[in-house]
Amino acid sequence: MKTETQPFTSFNPDGLKLFEDKGISNSEKVRRIMQLTQDLSSKKIANLSVLDLGCGEGVYTLEAGLKGAKATGLDGRENRLKYGREVALSHGLHNVNFVVDDVRNVTFEKYGTFDVVYLLGLLYHLDEPEVFDILKNIYSVCGELLIIDTTIGLSTPLTVKYEGQEYFGVKYTEHMESDNDELMINKRIMASIGNKESFLPSKKSLIRFLDTLGFSSVLECYTPFEHNKPESRITLVAIKGKKENIASYPWINGIREDDLAKRIDGARVIVPHVLGHKHSFKAKIKLRLDKWLDKRGFKLVKKLKDQ
Repeated sequence: MKTETQPFTSFNPDGLKLFEDKGISNSEKVRRIMQLTQDLSSKKIANLSVLDLGCGEGVYTLEAGLKGAKATGLDGRENRLKYGREVALSHGLHNVNFVVDDVRNVTFEKYGTFDVVYLLGLLYHLDEPEVFDILKNIYSVCGELLIIDTTIGLSTPLTVKYEGQEYFGVKYTEHMESDNDELMINKRIMASIGNKESFLPSKKSLIRFLDTLGFSSVLECYTPFEHNKPESRITLVAIKGKKENIASYPWINGIREDDLAKRIDGARVIVPHVLGHKHSFKAKIKLRLDKWLDKRGFKLVKKLKDQ
């Protein structure tokens, strides 16, 4: 007879010790991810299937499982997963499953689909072009939401091409060329597996690629707060919804984003501006004249005298 999992309200001391060992600042991140999951998914957390990629000890997997979700944590290191597995077992969380596998192996054919996919603290450990390949595979297994927490490239000295498009970012050294698998997998447990360098795309490049994949909206989260979050670290939520058509500007429906950008860049945006009372009557008249001329394709310029 199959026992139905009953949601818990708290963890036992062993479970709380696992979370405590992750550091006090991790509390803000867990709160943020759970709030986003609840606010933006179409179902209550208890009715969701969740895939936590690069889950480590499985903090997010366990938190979602405690709330009743069918949660799967996946990581390439058994020496990290075993702690989460022990906590799940001690709490009778039969809805929580931990799998040892490489994120590169995650495909629709192998794992099916999940309502929500977590990609937290993993993306910046991947090199190009595999970072794009993996995101494509993740799109195929994502049913509703992809929540990403990652470090981005604030500088963009490197340009990479993927499927005819250019993306910008920076390289980061994870391991030395002489480092062996034992060191990379079992010793440097917070670094990459299988690649010596990582590619950190800029925020704009990452969002543009998520849009290219087909996500209907990509949002950046600011609250719940993470008080010590650096500028280079962001939380994004990519929503896999149906793209809406609009009637007011029908030409925009289905247009490629690159073509739209060219069309928008060619149009001048007039920012509404009101001059205060301290400005002269002449300045106010000039502003009105500028706006009137601009609407008709003209511009008022001051003629320079010959030197």
